[in-house]
Amino acid sequence: MRTGLALLLAAAVTSACGGSSPSHGDDIVLTGESDAGELCLPGSTEPQDMSFGMETVTVAGTEPVELVAVNLVDAEGLDLVQAYVAPEPVRGDFGGLTGWPGHAVSKRTQEALLPVPGAVVLPAADVREGEKQPGLVLHLRGADGARFEGLTVDYRVEGSADVLRTDRSYLRFAVGTACTG
Repeated sequence: MRTGLALLLAAAVTSACGGSSPSHGDDIVLTGESDAGELCLPGSTEPQDMSFGMETVTVAGTEPVELVAVNLVDAEGLDLVQAYVAPEPVRGDFGGLTGWPGHAVSKRTQEALLPVPGAVVLPAADVREGEKQPGLVLHLRGADGARFEGLTVDYRVEGSADVLRTDRSYLRFAVGTACTG
């Protein structure tokens, strides 16, 4: 009987401390299914650095959020080297570029990128009139055939220790032969 109780307690502790994903949060809105799209870059047989800067980060809540991690959904042959938040003034310098950070990206733009984890994004209501929301910029590495089917963001609301996860984004990324369009 004691052995059964000990095993039951060990299982409960293991599942409570295990590698479960963060709880769902709705403080950040990413690209929804109705706005789905795919960014396609030319491929190479050798892995190459690339950037993906198409995802807008809109904080729907009333408190700032700190981005903790970016997760690629159904990634194949693609590594996320580093994620950044691009503030509005430099966000248009990215999109889909081969190379990192891309040949036309200025030093000023590179210096403005805020690394994830640690980047803080203000609520949409606090963004100045006429400015756009900040965006995610991903430094990726992959070869021909690499892709991901969307992404999620793990974050913390200011004043809270809880890590939450967004709904998935429906912007896709593909390289060479993985392109569907």
